[in-house]
Amino acid sequence: MPTPRLSPALCAICFTGGIAHADLPQSFGILEFGPEDTLFVADSPNGTIRAFELTTGDAAPERDAAFNLLDLDSLVAEALRTEGRIVYGDLAVHPVTRDAYVSLSARINGAEASAIVSISRTGEVRRLDLDTLPSSSHTLNDTADAGVTF
Repeated sequence: MPTPRLSPALCAICFTGGIAHADLPQSFGILEFGPEDTLFVADSPNGTIRAFELTTGDAAPERDAAFNLLDLDSLVAEALRTEGRIVYGDLAVHPVTRDAYVSLSARINGAEASAIVSISRTGEVRRLDLDTLPSSSHTLNDTADAGVTF
């Protein structure tokens, strides 16, 4: 079954009050980009959508071409300083910079944790420091529970 995607229109309605700091998500799921360097992150277990304001500088690549990274697991493991299994959640591509943003979970600093990494076309992987990004959140009402089937 395909994973549902966040609608940019829905996200814009949820976050019309601007970006202010919010509590960090406990888990990271679906990722979606909105206008003005906004990364929307679904925190499904808590029924929350979070918006993070990125500071990318709007540097578009010189040419728009695909990129392929070999041994992505080792690049991500090095950036997160983890040696355990990495479970990937979702991937979204920034509409201007074309960098890939990936939600994942792994054993980080001795505990299971969720993270978001950005991956540049040159293979640079860096963990987003969500504590430092302006953000806001919206808790959804009447979210589905485990008994919902399609």
